[in-house]
Amino acid sequence: MTPQTRLARLALTVALCFAAPVLRAETAPLPADEKTLRDAVSKAWDAKDWPQALRHVELLLKIHPEDAKLIRWKGNFLGESGRLKEAISAYRRSIELAPDDHAAWNGLCWRQIQSQQPLEARPACERSVSLKKDYANTVNLGHTYLLSGDTENAYRWYRETLGLIESEKELKEGPLADFDLFIQKSWQVEESRKARLWMAQSYDPARDKAQQLYDQYIKLEQAGKYAAAAEVLREQLAIRERFLAPEHPSTATSINNLAALYRAMGQYAQALPLYQRALVIAEKSQGPDHPRTATSLNNLALLYDNMGQYAQALPLYQRALAIAEKTLGPDHSNTGTYLNNLAELYRAMGQYAQALPLYQRALVIAEKSQGPDHPNTGTHLNNLAALYRAMGQYAQALPLYQRALVIAEKSQGLDHPRTATSLNDLALLYDNMGQYAQALPLYQRAHAIAKKTLGPDHPRTGTSLNNLAQLYSHMGQYAQALPLYQRALAIAEKSLGPDHPDTGTSLNNLAGLYSDMGNNDKALPLYQRALTIAEKAQGPDHPSTATLTKNLALLHWEMAHPDLALPLYERYVAIIEKLRSQSGLGVENKQNLFAQYVSGYKKYAQILGEQKQPEKAFHLFELSKARTLLEETAARAGRLALPEADAVQLENLQRQLAILNDKVAKADNDSQRMALLGERDQVERDLGILHSKLLQQFPKYAQLTTPTILEATEAAKLLPSDALFVSFLENGGKILALTMSSDGVVTYHDLGNPAGLNQAVATYRAIIAQPEGLAGLAKLGQRAVKLANGQYALVSTAEALPEGAKKISDVSELQDWLGQQLLVPIQDKLAGKRQWIISPDGALALLPFDTLRFAGEPVLKQHDVSLAQSLSIYALLRQRADEYRHLARAKTVFGMGNPDFGAAPVNQATPALQANTDAGKMAEQIHRGLRSGNSEAVRQGYAALRSTRWIPLPGTVAELEGVRKTFGANQTDLYLADQATELNLQSLNRAGKLADYRYLLFSTHGYLSTEVPALSSVVLGQKAVTPQADGYVTAAEWPGYSLKSDLVVLSACETGVGKSIQGEGVMGLPFALYVAGNVNTVLTLWQVDDEATSEFMRRFFARLKNGEDQIKALNAVKREFINSQDGLDNPAYWAPFVLYGV
Repeated sequence: MTPQTRLARLALTVALCFAAPVLRAETAPLPADEKTLRDAVSKAWDAKDWPQALRHVELLLKIHPEDAKLIRWKGNFLGESGRLKEAISAYRRSIELAPDDHAAWNGLCWRQIQSQQPLEARPACERSVSLKKDYANTVNLGHTYLLSGDTENAYRWYRETLGLIESEKELKEGPLADFDLFIQKSWQVEESRKARLWMAQSYDPARDKAQQLYDQYIKLEQAGKYAAAAEVLREQLAIRERFLAPEHPSTATSINNLAALYRAMGQYAQALPLYQRALVIAEKSQGPDHPRTATSLNNLALLYDNMGQYAQALPLYQRALAIAEKTLGPDHSNTGTYLNNLAELYRAMGQYAQALPLYQRALVIAEKSQGPDHPNTGTHLNNLAALYRAMGQYAQALPLYQRALVIAEKSQGLDHPRTATSLNDLALLYDNMGQYAQALPLYQRAHAIAKKTLGPDHPRTGTSLNNLAQLYSHMGQYAQALPLYQRALAIAEKSLGPDHPDTGTSLNNLAGLYSDMGNNDKALPLYQRALTIAEKAQGPDHPSTATLTKNLALLHWEMAHPDLALPLYERYVAIIEKLRSQSGLGVENKQNLFAQYVSGYKKYAQILGEQKQPEKAFHLFELSKARTLLEETAARAGRLALPEADAVQLENLQRQLAILNDKVAKADNDSQRMALLGERDQVERDLGILHSKLLQQFPKYAQLTTPTILEATEAAKLLPSDALFVSFLENGGKILALTMSSDGVVTYHDLGNPAGLNQAVATYRAIIAQPEGLAGLAKLGQRAVKLANGQYALVSTAEALPEGAKKISDVSELQDWLGQQLLVPIQDKLAGKRQWIISPDGALALLPFDTLRFAGEPVLKQHDVSLAQSLSIYALLRQRADEYRHLARAKTVFGMGNPDFGAAPVNQATPALQANTDAGKMAEQIHRGLRSGNSEAVRQGYAALRSTRWIPLPGTVAELEGVRKTFGANQTDLYLADQATELNLQSLNRAGKLADYRYLLFSTHGYLSTEVPALSSVVLGQKAVTPQADGYVTAAEWPGYSLKSDLVVLSACETGVGKSIQGEGVMGLPFALYVAGNVNTVLTLWQVDDEATSEFMRRFFARLKNGEDQIKALNAVKREFINSQDGLDNPAYWAPFVLYGV
């Protein structure tokens, strides 16, 4: 019996996804010509036209000369044609290619019997029986004894054969036909006649019904009519128990099938003893390491898994996988199924790092062994997509779900439960992405299929009700959601029991709806019961337990029970910290995983602040920001504590990871991306294993690579006396702030919910980025307006103003509004502090704070502003800066600029601020493709991006030459024009020379990816590029570089902008440069005029040469610009430069 597939699970907010039925071997669709040949073989076989069948199979072998199955067929056709020697040779060749094919061994055995070589045939027969004990194999083994005169052993195997035959047709066409042949050939005539008579008389025709019932069961099961199928199987089981004995392997098959149906119907109590009995039979009759035993182990594990009894399921899955790999091989379809099922268990337990490589390997096996369009391939696609969705990687999940649905509809039909599964999963993803219009018809169709095929009280019908209710709840349609949730809960309690995890899920969802409706008294007991179920069934550290803990904590807070809410929030944080600390989770997985839970951290921070516990709130603020950056920065520091050999090994793996991250980001299609993801994840696992080993061997490494989240008292000591640290948090539109000064006083501030803050920041940036302000914006086809609801926005000049909207006539309106929202509420703390160290969150990372007004004048007039991802990052960078201070530098400045972007001419008169429109369009195409799962759009976008013509930047030569003049030629290395290439940068890095420079300056274009931070790039020369050095030094590649720089300046277009990831801040180049070993980074928030930039950088580096502090130097130059009389006072020229660091 082949093993059963597992379910793809849904998130806590929905019940478990639909189970797929028993896996069956099917061939993938074939090319038309090959399919014609195979059909011809089948037709000739049925007609017993052996010469014709042989001709067709030989044509097939020209296509697949090493196909063991085709060679076995050839052996059969040769044998049936009387060419026994050739047949035996063919079988031997087939066995060489597939040594575990029982049919090839049995074919060899039979042809040797026909050649009157019973003793020579016996080893082949014994091997076939060891691989599979069916009647065709056992009867041939009996024949080798009969024809050699050993009737005692012959009848031993004939009795075994009789127990395996299930129809009169099998009896007549098998053993009886063999005896007739022996009599005809005059081989042991008398004993053959006796054996024939004994077997014919011993067979009971009532057995025929067992096979008929099995055929009927298959049809019903494939139609999703499980209740009727179960009735048929019960009858079949009774027949097999009567004729084959209760412990016969075929009896075990019936038991397994019946248990599988009970499991699919949610009748776990009936399924459990059947699965346990089937396992006992398999171990006794087949042995502990037989593939059938692995099947029984897998099926029992699957049931325990469905029941939420993970501790019982895990060792069973692991044992099944070990048996399959040993007996069937690493690429067998059953091995893939066991890999998939074990991965599903790990995902259910929240152990994503362990699950991912298993899913990926299972999918590769399915596509290879069963074909890309097989239903089981669809199941594997669904399950891998579910993991990506759980980790927040929606762009990777979408094409997998879409492909799985196509497979289900094509292979199972439009109204099959498997199709409902795929519809449900795709709808869930759209639901998670907030695309409700796409989700609704999919959920409705999935529910209609479940109700029709499974019945109104089936657990999966309850799941579909639950999911549909969830969508209505998300859409705010509570009246439609409530009866659906109530019905789903009733079904779960009745069919699954009161303590099942799915029952807990239904309780949680109904409680959430009551809470949203303001009925907390009804919600409370439901949440409490759901949490109790999760703790018992899934464990205290499960993600579902964490979510339920948070939900109950929030409800207690809303009911004015802070004494009950705070310890629950503390427990929630502890669970998530354990979850994200799993070994083997790479940077991207940690980021996306944490982003799903960080809102709970922020809410806890808010509650602590409101409870007058600002020091504890500070700890939560720090926990909520730049977590992966903190860990990656600490990991780099840890290398210094290692012996050289270990440090080199670690660095090589990190470099491999950077290369693979870059390749993943630039992959042209899904299959290429999938293969690269598998390679990348393997390197991440290797890194995790090495890291764990180094932690144990080197205590100093362990200390350095375990970053500390600073407590308030320690953090205050880092701040200059004239500085104020301001940390913002954004959570669902609410803005929180904490302020801290060197005296250790921490103050919590609730800034409320400024409506449309993100849009206001974007509108403000768009205006001040233009030298002509609003007029310049109009030339680009946009205008800034205040909408009727009071929010600010950008609208196209080609469209009419929205109703009630008013055009903004002066940027000061927005300037003052932003200041009122963000600065005025904390003005008593800001006043009197010269330096503001701001840790932004969300869209605030893109706001030039020093352009706002404070106390009646621009912030920059009286205050120096710098940015920090968090105060814990600030502390690590302070430590790094202290270490670098003692380095002996070979040179001071490294610069690259004015790259050669190719021979294609570009209009030199085109304003720099309007540059690279084509690149922007290509980036948008890539982003749209990633969002929609359109791989072809992504591929075309990248191809077009690589051919983009970048506008030359001759003005950057003056910028870099000015810096060389400041520091002197002997302290400055410049790479200009055709020397400004990625190849040169890579060469310098490999030689370790980039680590010699104190300052790195890149005066070139930047490519921004707000959707894929890893693609944000510094654009270098585009001539003579290679796949390994394509001229785009991406954020994914920078961590593979080794820097020891005090400062990197990216005076390029929008290098400080990137995708804001919850729990991390702005990703892209700022993150990557920190990880590479840099201290401070000067970036730009919008495209910068190259002449103004040249002058700005000349003055900035002159101040650095004179020993001035970087933050003070940057702000001083900005003030010089403000006070200048030559037009440089425009904020478009000085405001884009921001400094992240110390």
